[in-house]
Amino acid sequence: MLDKPINSPFVDPAAVEAWDAWFRLRDGNHVLELSIEATWLRIARALVAAEPKDAEIWEERFFDALSSWQLLLDERIIAGARAGACDCFHPDAIALLNVAAFVGDPFTPEARFDFDGLHAGARLAVRALDDVVLQCAGEGGPNPSVRIGIMGVADALTLLGLRYDSTEGRMCAGAIARTFAQGCLSGNVRMARERGARLGSGRTTAELGRLRDVPAELIAQASAFGLRHASLTAIVSRPKLALLANNVADALDPLNAGARLQTIEANAISRTIRSRGYAAILALRNPGARTQELVAGNTIDSTTVPAQIEMRGAMQPWIDSRIDYPISTSSRLDPDSIERWKRLAMQRQLGRLRGFRRARSVRSNET
Repeated sequence: MLDKPINSPFVDPAAVEAWDAWFRLRDGNHVLELSIEATWLRIARALVAAEPKDAEIWEERFFDALSSWQLLLDERIIAGARAGACDCFHPDAIALLNVAAFVGDPFTPEARFDFDGLHAGARLAVRALDDVVLQCAGEGGPNPSVRIGIMGVADALTLLGLRYDSTEGRMCAGAIARTFAQGCLSGNVRMARERGARLGSGRTTAELGRLRDVPAELIAQASAFGLRHASLTAIVSRPKLALLANNVADALDPLNAGARLQTIEANAISRTIRSRGYAAILALRNPGARTQELVAGNTIDSTTVPAQIEMRGAMQPWIDSRIDYPISTSSRLDPDSIERWKRLAMQRQLGRLRGFRRARSVRSNET
């Protein structure tokens, strides 16, 4: 069993409160987990109950991904997963990859994005969700509707020294989306090879592969082994998980603006704490006029709605589902602007946007 100490420090104080309020395991008023590492270990051990062999190896890999903030699982799983307790697993579960956690040497000339790590993380996310499916529905159950998404894109771009609203920023985001999608497809094929295909690949996968610049070898493997899951990639809003992950930007949203008061509610208890967000806190550790200017330029107050639509359009070609969750904005909206933005979204192949939302604090009834 895994027993080595691995450091997974909280960076944003609001994340500590989110963990304690929503995800820390309790028995009534009795706290059962003394650290976030205990939470990650509980989840890792619950997942590997579905692994027929090499359970200790997979437990360590799941723990490493969770404790490094690279992988987060469905809110319901984090809150209640225990080995042998299948009622907390759900066939429509979601997993999220926190792309900000794949940036090395942030705010320096050596800043870089770990594309290989993201590819491996996406493969591992597919396995984690397949373990969830096996435990909640069994091998003979209906085809699941699990999804894998990403968050912290604005943080990752900021740490790399890129503007959210720039051509370079959109190009980097597109490369992230391409690697993410290819990693998910690779994990999908691997699970089909190991555990059996739930559906054949067919012509659709080959066509999508060519459109998404998937290596020919991976397309050939999909044709030979089929797929374990149908559509997997979906970028959706999950504010609770973004807050837990040291308050990174939710999905493709820009950064939060300044030090905001975060209100966290659970069990009729309200907690309010000042929070800057992941990228802004790391920027304080790397002081400089350029760094602060970059953070300020990538916030919700500085980023226009059209820039957010363009960012979604840059990533949409590699995502199975439409990126249409409500756009976050801190400005007042007028009907003429909304209609222009909706037309722009249609031009960028995003479909009809599901509205707009004012940037605000996360409350317990939001998922």
